[in-house]
Amino acid sequence: MVLFKRKNMLKKKPTAYSLLELSIVIVIISILITGAMTTAVGSIAIAKVKVTKDRENLIYNALGTFIATNGRLPCPANILLTKSDANYGVSVGAAGICSGSGTYASTANSNLVYGMVPVASLGLSKDNGEDGFEDKIAYVVDKNFTATANLSASPNFAQANFSIYATNNTGNNITIYEKSGGSTINTLSNGVFALISYGANKKSAFGINSTTQNTASSDVDEVSNGIRIGSTPNFDKDFISISENSDTFDDIILYSSPGQMVAEFDLYRLLPCNNNLDANYNTNATRNAANDLLWNAWFGQTVYGKACTGSDFDKNYIKKCGAAGAWIVMNTCTLP
Repeated sequence: MVLFKRKNMLKKKPTAYSLLELSIVIVIISILITGAMTTAVGSIAIAKVKVTKDRENLIYNALGTFIATNGRLPCPANILLTKSDANYGVSVGAAGICSGSGTYASTANSNLVYGMVPVASLGLSKDNGEDGFEDKIAYVVDKNFTATANLSASPNFAQANFSIYATNNTGNNITIYEKSGGSTINTLSNGVFALISYGANKKSAFGINSTTQNTASSDVDEVSNGIRIGSTPNFDKDFISISENSDTFDDIILYSSPGQMVAEFDLYRLLPCNNNLDANYNTNATRNAANDLLWNAWFGQTVYGKACTGSDFDKNYIKKCGAAGAWIVMNTCTLP
């Protein structure tokens, strides 16, 4: 009997966790949960940025196809419509003018028009007109590039359309800047359009189901992109694509120049050649700009000039309109 009691006495008594131990466990679990939530939130933010960039690239490719088919860029769509509206994403206004409800011409630069990206006119779904933050993707375009060119007639360099303006503009196009390390870099000086997502902070954005604009940003660089609509919108041609100097800036912009679009979408046939008052090809008695228009040509067309000797038209000046508006000289009347 004594042995039995002694054996039981040797058994270890069960002990409970102390308050300190429980506190440590709770802290560790909290840290793990916080870390997991932070990672999840960060992953969601990255995913939304990716969705935005993917959709802007999709729109860019659709714009290239539109130019190849129509010889011009589309006008913006009404940025005030909600996603349920039948005209959501439909271009507004006549080509080359782009005037209508929910589109806004700049009073500071009359060439520029602002609205929503015209996804319906580009053959894209409504979803592709919004960024990853459920706001409409804005579209700023130089309206000269939306004018229709008459490809069946001799190019008239006095006109403004994508074909002519791309080779004959005055440089008063969209300008894109990057800000890094206190420096401002001019990335592009001859932009034809810009797609703008106002990012996660949604400043100056238009929600997909909203008819009004969000409040403006206080960040100076976001203000440059955050066009404020109204009776006299006075946005200029300058936009910021990157601003490493700001903790607030989160806009996502895609843009392009005429040359870039021509090269990427093989649009060389849209760029005409200008005779530029070449005496060997202008046979009019009076050499002036009006007469010279007769000797302009579209890509692939051949122009015949004066005879080399007398009326010997078998030996005359010949040139062909090549890529990017550059003439290819076929014969300069250099006799053997």
